[in-house]
Amino acid sequence: MSLRCLLSDELASVALHLRKLVGTKHPLLQTAKNFLNDGSHSIQMRGLVVLLVAKAAGPSSSVMDPKVPSVSGIHPSQRTLAEITEMIYTAFLVHRGVFDLSNILPSDGPLKDIEFGNKMAVLSGDFLLASSFVGVGQSQKHSRR
Repeated sequence: MSLRCLLSDELASVALHLRKLVGTKHPLLQTAKNFLNDGSHSIQMRGLVVLLVAKAAGPSSSVMDPKVPSVSGIHPSQRTLAEITEMIYTAFLVHRGVFDLSNILPSDGPLKDIEFGNKMAVLSGDFLLASSFVGVGQSQKHSRR
């Protein structure tokens, strides 16, 4: 039995909320979403580790609100943290796709296309990071209420 089988509902919930947080139609962001939703990649392991630690540590009585239901012993704010962890790692992967233009000769192909791709990768990665930080801010705001 694998960890993915044990926590499949948590992983499905992470993927569902990520689709809501990153709700644009840009092709590069679609690629990032595919990274997150594709079960053949080990990218989801970071969020899974967050969920496992949350499950192992158990709910904190000082933080838990009895009105907010937890699923499988995981509070919604813990699940949000797992989703944000995945988004930050995806932003890292998108940023990692930027080409070093100093090693590319003009004879290697259309340099303008590579420059445009770099700009899109940087902006898309930054968008994912910004969305992650907005999610952290919103979860902090809700936990103070």
